[in-house]
Amino acid sequence: MKCDSLNAIIEPQKEQTILKENTAFNFPLVSIIIPTHNSAGTLMTALKSVETQTYPNKEIIVVDNKSADETIRIAKERKCRLFKKEGGLAIQLNFGVTKAKGQYIYFMDSDMEITPKVIQECVRLCENTGADGVLVSEICSEKTFWQKCRGLEKKLNLGDEKVECVRFVKKSIYEKIGGYDETLAGYRDYDFDIKFTNGGFKKARCKYLVIHHVAPSLRDVTLKRYHRGKALKKYIKSYPSQSLSQFLFKKSYLKLGFYMVRDPLVFFGFITIRMVEYTTSFLALLVSLVD
Repeated sequence: MKCDSLNAIIEPQKEQTILKENTAFNFPLVSIIIPTHNSAGTLMTALKSVETQTYPNKEIIVVDNKSADETIRIAKERKCRLFKKEGGLAIQLNFGVTKAKGQYIYFMDSDMEITPKVIQECVRLCENTGADGVLVSEICSEKTFWQKCRGLEKKLNLGDEKVECVRFVKKSIYEKIGGYDETLAGYRDYDFDIKFTNGGFKKARCKYLVIHHVAPSLRDVTLKRYHRGKALKKYIKSYPSQSLSQFLFKKSYLKLGFYMVRDPLVFFGFITIRMVEYTTSFLALLVSLVD
């Protein structure tokens, strides 16, 4: 996505009139939980995007896993509630909820940037429509070639509830579900979302977006996918039908012909990433089967 088209998507969110749509309720506290591990390169951007939210009543909880860079300094400088917890992301997130004071929880990665009215809209949807949780769609920062290729994937996934997961949720609902499965590594979001849906809880969709500053290189993508793939065996066993629809052919891929004509280089880069991800996930799955 070119810079001008990215701005076109975000531009409507620049209105800073506070809570025009939200006069029908008080302002319940929202706890925004951010797990970190050597996240200095992106954390400042993430925190500033939270601080500039139009919604006034929020707390930022950073849960750090043995960072050796400037992550801790940045979190302290921005006056977050800072905790340390070793383990994977699911462990950090679950720990963060135990420290949260809010009625609502928003789970945010340290490489994400939320546009100014995301929290406001999520609270409005829950308070005014009875939603228990909210889906927030992502687009991708596209500074490098490989980020543009990942950006194509994000565009294809927009609005696809088999891929997008609830990240904003009532704390009471989170507790009923039992939090994130700490054995599922990168599939914790899918697992939580399936349990949310199967529990009969009501979803809504935020009309504002998150910008994801994804890994800038193919090597980073490969390492992350291998780590996720270690939990693939358990995820497939737990959700065989969902995993097939998520990881094999998606209906959204029918749109690829348009992008192949529009930007063939990015299209073939996207295909390359998908092939690398499938191969890496398969190798990780084989390793887990041997173990």
